[in-house]
Amino acid sequence: MRKAFFDRTAALLMVLPAIILGAQVTVDFSKTHQTIDGFGGSSAWCSAYNAATADALFGNKENQLGLTILRLRIDPGNSWATEKTNATMAKARGATVFATPWSPPTSMKSNGNVVKGYIIATKFTEFAAWMKSFWTYCGEGNVDIMSIENEPDYAQQISYEGCGWTAQNFVDFCKTYAPQIGKPIMMPESMNYSFALSDPTLNDAAAAANVTYIGGHLYGTQPKKYTLALNKGKHVWETEHYYTGDGASSCMSTAKEIMDCMNCDFSAYVWWWMTYSASEGLYYGGNLQHRGWVIAQFSKWVRPGFVRVDATYNPQSGVYVVAFKGATTNVIVAMNNSSSSQSVTFAISNATVTVAGVTKYTSSQSKSGANDGAMTVTNNSFAATLDAQCVSTFVWGTPSSVEPRYGINPNQKDAEKQWRPFLTSNAESGFLYQVNGKRLSISGINEARSQAPGIFIMPGNTQIGNGAVKALHVSKK
Repeated sequence: MRKAFFDRTAALLMVLPAIILGAQVTVDFSKTHQTIDGFGGSSAWCSAYNAATADALFGNKENQLGLTILRLRIDPGNSWATEKTNATMAKARGATVFATPWSPPTSMKSNGNVVKGYIIATKFTEFAAWMKSFWTYCGEGNVDIMSIENEPDYAQQISYEGCGWTAQNFVDFCKTYAPQIGKPIMMPESMNYSFALSDPTLNDAAAAANVTYIGGHLYGTQPKKYTLALNKGKHVWETEHYYTGDGASSCMSTAKEIMDCMNCDFSAYVWWWMTYSASEGLYYGGNLQHRGWVIAQFSKWVRPGFVRVDATYNPQSGVYVVAFKGATTNVIVAMNNSSSSQSVTFAISNATVTVAGVTKYTSSQSKSGANDGAMTVTNNSFAATLDAQCVSTFVWGTPSSVEPRYGINPNQKDAEKQWRPFLTSNAESGFLYQVNGKRLSISGINEARSQAPGIFIMPGNTQIGNGAVKALHVSKK
């Protein structure tokens, strides 16, 4: 009896440290993944934003969400004034703007109607010109990316605007006509993130060369890594999804979905309606919603140009962690989906910024980006308690709106030829970032239509060669 008692006591003592310490998370800043393009939402069918709304969504001060992406709807009847206003408002606050048609004009469709029907392939030249006319109307600097079609695989099943595109339609259009639009191209924005519509384009070298972004929606499916797109150097974006309701369950589903997207190498997460209704919006009636604050736990701190790094993704049931590095800031985002608080210990290695002055921010049903104070750091490790059903972000370093990177010697005449020797072959090497957050595809750097004047900076993990300087000055040709 005495031996059995001591055996049970010894076993209990061995278990106690794990109970006390809780989840163990290792973050290695030397192991990198995708470059982040941002977080945002859509203004499709919404009213024109005033300054207060735009500040709440795209500003990054107190009581602002810090969003960095806006998705526009291209009206088939060319009623574009509202979207022009919203694009202008977002761009003035440093956001990236992309635009998507639900349906092209009826003259370009098989059934002559904005509902259902298919794109007419012989109208591709007219379609490209129409797409270009949209961003021209909005202003050259107000739209950064043009997406070919919204949910082409769902268009025949709905009673609102839609247009079907086959996989071969995408191949043919991207190969020959996409450059006529005059902006970086996104496709196919499948309803359920199906690869069937985009694989053929990615497997056609000529067509793939004219596509910069792969967008997809998450209705009825889960995030998954799109290896083919990533291997082809494309940035993968989640461009539409939502959960109804603003309670804890809905907010935690949103947080988990963003976590999964980041862990699957997505470069962006874009919510559906930002202001249309209280049940789905991020900002409604002059108030920021709980779900908006959940997204802000990423968007306020993980800025365009940050790079995801290795972190223990699911250290225990209900707890998920992702981490990112910038030139002057390091960020860890952790969520706790359980109904009780959880203790987590973060062990940091190879940090690009000294692990000191770590500040914790939390959003939940009772907190809205609350500053929960400083963490005690010992030997590059700190322990924290995650509230029940919350998202917490841990930040250290000096935050900046866009992360500075290294560029090239601006004195040489041929920008693209001098740029390429400094680039690695990974996906992030295809982009420059302007100081205000605007992106530029390197493949179009010598094309006057592709860039705005200004100072551009490179994304992270790019090799530097002789003569490199911290910025590239781009002037109009």
